[in-house]
Amino acid sequence: MVSQDVVFFAEETGLVRYCIVYDKRLNNADRRSAEIVLEGFSKLDVRDYEKDCLRVRARMLTNRVTNKPVDSLVIALTGHALQEPVEKDIKATHINKQAMETFDKGKKKFHCRLPDSTIVMEAEEYCRRYYIEQGEYTHGEHWEGSIITTIFTLLFWDIIYAELRGVRGIFITPYQKYPLDLFTESFYWNRQCLIEDRLNNMEKSSVEDLIPSMKKVWDTRPECELSDIQRKKMNWDKIEAISKCLGNRSLAIICRRLALDYRYNHSGFPDLTMWNPLTKQISFVEVKTDSDKPSIKQIQWMRYLQCNNINTEFCYIGTNTTKSKARNVNN
Repeated sequence: MVSQDVVFFAEETGLVRYCIVYDKRLNNADRRSAEIVLEGFSKLDVRDYEKDCLRVRARMLTNRVTNKPVDSLVIALTGHALQEPVEKDIKATHINKQAMETFDKGKKKFHCRLPDSTIVMEAEEYCRRYYIEQGEYTHGEHWEGSIITTIFTLLFWDIIYAELRGVRGIFITPYQKYPLDLFTESFYWNRQCLIEDRLNNMEKSSVEDLIPSMKKVWDTRPECELSDIQRKKMNWDKIEAISKCLGNRSLAIICRRLALDYRYNHSGFPDLTMWNPLTKQISFVEVKTDSDKPSIKQIQWMRYLQCNNINTEFCYIGTNTTKSKARNVNN
């Protein structure tokens, strides 16, 4: 593997894993590791989100105390590392709450006092209740990416499952959940005209124009059918309310990111969806306890939402939520 020139990209960019092989398995390979990272930035076919993964590795190489690359490489890496998407740039809410003492390494849990009892909750549920109690949002669910993949599937059902002229082999059995190219780059390129037309129509239409087509798919597809429509987690009324809160422009923005690379972007979405159907306020919240760190995927999604004026934020819960220098402590 070390000598091969072609490295395939997977969950993280393949060049990052290639670099790690040099770093961890070979002696005095810091120079080659740095060269691999810089090579990735120079490649035209490396996408922006893959470069974000490389920026993380560039920062780690430049911050080393031992086995540090030579100065010329450090200077080159530093320029790229400074462009790394950072947690601190995203709005944050801090909740000071002591977690329960546990003897295992599972998720932290918190006591929540009700008028007549005390119950135990995981961090996401506690934060969901906290936001509702603050009054800005009346509803909230811990759906992670299920809500956006459901909305995307409802809006693009006919395109996702279209029999494309000149494209063979994407449907080989009536029992498959997805077309076989959904988790490849070919999904977008095989349907580029259809996808772009749909996105343009979404931006020009009102959300009231989009909802009937979504409702039609929801009503006409059998409940037992395999797809990314998450009927067990959510009902139509909630999907409709969230779509109205987002509006046609934000729906198009979210769907565009999924359509361009569904394999990478279908995960990493914030934990909580909070909304108020009366004020049309909506926010997507990523919950972290004291020691939790967000993945690069989560930061990428939140930065994308923030750059497109869609409310998103971190919610830190614990007794030392401001200890990490990587976190935003001003909100």
